[in-house]
Amino acid sequence: MVFFLAIFCTIALGQVVPGAVFYLDAADNPGHPDAWANLGTAGGEIRAIDAAPVLEEGRIAIPGTGFVLANAKYYTATRIGQIFGGPPDTNPDLALKEWTMELLCRRNGGAKDRDNGLIGFRPGSDNDDDNEVSLIVQKSTTELSIHYPLGEVTASGLFLEIGEWNWIAISSDQSTMTKYQNGEAVGEEAGWTFNEAEDIDGITIFARTPMSRQVSFIGSIAFIRIYDKVLSAAEIKGNMETTFAVDPASKLTTTWGREKTRY
Repeated sequence: MVFFLAIFCTIALGQVVPGAVFYLDAADNPGHPDAWANLGTAGGEIRAIDAAPVLEEGRIAIPGTGFVLANAKYYTATRIGQIFGGPPDTNPDLALKEWTMELLCRRNGGAKDRDNGLIGFRPGSDNDDDNEVSLIVQKSTTELSIHYPLGEVTASGLFLEIGEWNWIAISSDQSTMTKYQNGEAVGEEAGWTFNEAEDIDGITIFARTPMSRQVSFIGSIAFIRIYDKVLSAAEIKGNMETTFAVDPASKLTTTWGREKTRY
């Protein structure tokens, strides 16, 4: 009984690391169906471009982790062009340097003859590659690549198998970029930081850029968080464990707890 209560209290009383500047959560989006509201400290919203992804509800489970949400909400793009990423002057302004990005996503498919842009962050007035980070599912593979300045694309060690949910996290300071999948570090490479002099307002969800409708992501996203700081491995794993409920097979029932005022 003591062991049972200890586990319950750890999960029930845990909290996600506060201070995210950008936090999109399909479970609490007052902007539906035309925009995705930012619950982070920067405020604002990301508007749909051609057509908004579809808000769905269902079971989310991450294979091999024991974590599950029985009735979670998430956005799904079922066809090309379902993108959040309106004009830069309508998006939140993010002043980033060192950073951490977290998202919960599922790849549902995608053509083998093209890349699939998952998300992108860049100065809105700047459409080249000198101050951006984007995540791209490479054509003919399940690997998720990180695209950042000067056209450099790096193999990330992150993989999105079709039909499987994954918790992806990437953090970077000037020296090291660290990549996590489902709570575990999967690789490092040279770090890269944003130029703080250029606010990040060219934000695109389900595509790398607003112009890349033909390479949009065919999949689902439950939430995205961006911090203007580097989270530790323990914080990233704690965020994952706090957000998810334990599989009912363990006979412990919890709910997805959230304190929006902490973001």
